[in-house]
Amino acid sequence: MSRYLSWLALSVAALTAVPAAGVSAWTLVASLVFSSSTVQTLAFAGSLAVVGLSLVGLTEHELSHGAEQSSDTRKSQLAAAA
Repeated sequence: MSRYLSWLALSVAALTAVPAAGVSAWTLVASLVFSSSTVQTLAFAGSLAVVGLSLVGLTEHELSHGAEQSSDTRKSQLAAAA
């Protein structure tokens, strides 16, 4: 189970890091192409996207640690019962 959770954590980390880097790169390109007022709007939208991706990563992290802790608790309860 632990192997699956580590793979899942890595895949979710990649699924959140790559789009965050893409949003950052897009903001840089947009600042060179569009007018100032448009860039401000796009930068704000990009920051909201990064916040959303951060919340996804944080949620995944908390859930994976909760699953690890629950499996450790289960093992210790089984050992105590034996």
